[in-house]
Amino acid sequence: MTSTPRRTTAPDPANESAALEGREEPAGALGREARGGVQRCRELAELLPVAITEADRAGRFVFVNRYGLEALGFTSLAELHGKTMTDVIAPGDRERARTNWGRRLAGEALAAAEYQLIRRDGTVFPAEVRSAVIERDGAVVGMRSVAVDISDRVRLERQRRRLQTRMLEAQKLESLGVLAGGIAHDFNNLLTVLIGNAELALLELPDGSAGRSYVADIQQAAQRAAELTRQMLAYAGKAPITQREVAINRLIRKMNALLELSTEHRARIELHLAPGLPRLRADPHQLGQVLLNLVTNAVEAIEGVSGTVQIETKEAIFDADGAGAVDVVDGTLAAGRYVTLAVADDGRGMDEDTRRRIFEPFFSTKFTGRGLGLAAVLGIVRAHHGAV
Repeated sequence: MTSTPRRTTAPDPANESAALEGREEPAGALGREARGGVQRCRELAELLPVAITEADRAGRFVFVNRYGLEALGFTSLAELHGKTMTDVIAPGDRERARTNWGRRLAGEALAAAEYQLIRRDGTVFPAEVRSAVIERDGAVVGMRSVAVDISDRVRLERQRRRLQTRMLEAQKLESLGVLAGGIAHDFNNLLTVLIGNAELALLELPDGSAGRSYVADIQQAAQRAAELTRQMLAYAGKAPITQREVAINRLIRKMNALLELSTEHRARIELHLAPGLPRLRADPHQLGQVLLNLVTNAVEAIEGVSGTVQIETKEAIFDADGAGAVDVVDGTLAAGRYVTLAVADDGRGMDEDTRRRIFEPFFSTKFTGRGLGLAAVLGIVRAHHGAV
């Protein structure tokens, strides 16, 4: 009595796939034609720039084309031995994938699904997956899937949403700028009359008069209001600009004593100024206002009794691609040579909602804040053809 040895070699993926499809091998010329058709389909699958897979009902891989293996970081089907479809899906998507797998096997028609797939090295990429069941003698024996890497599509969609958000923010800031500029212009005209008449009244009133102190209070309050209107005009980009060549490092060093006073001994100022920076065509008084507003905002963000505020300058050169990649608050940044000014503090930072609104006029997270400091910074920088 003899026995036939049990086969111990791994099954051939092509034969396993043929078994899943329920194909019987015909004899003779018809068989050769059928086998040729299967081979042509196989070769076509290897040429397509998408991942094509076949799996049994348990989800075990029985075929993966060359593109699919490369996309997942494997070199042969043998390396996927024992792995199932869900093993190459990110943990966050696995439960949804298992549910969809079961619904597919039950005969339910589903639209394409998007999953995060895991490569062999652990990195992930987004893919759109379409599946269809494999039937044999009326019974479902497996699943055939096509997966398309949609990394570029996802990246472009994110860029589109980011650009759309920036456009909406820019439109909002522009509308607020028009409103603030109109109000500030009319209000400034009224204040000019008020301040002028207060000064004339002080000239008419004798020294020691009881009314002088009241008029002086009116004059002081009007001057503070005038300062607010100047900041509103700066935000709207309507403040008068007197441009001349400015060495920004020299301007910062000249203002350092004033900046130290503005910290009220709550912060230490550190300067990191790059040498050899090009001169700017700018209004030095408005650039000084930008620096003072940024430092004041940084100091107010520091919690506790002391902290550090760092002021840094450097040169940046952007070509068309580099300028387009810079994330600016409003508008766009043209290609060219720039001087950058950065002010950093060691406070706790801002949440996302605050970050979106910090340049809105009159928005402030501080009880005593007027919400015009950073708005004025944006307006001044924008008027100088720069970006924040």
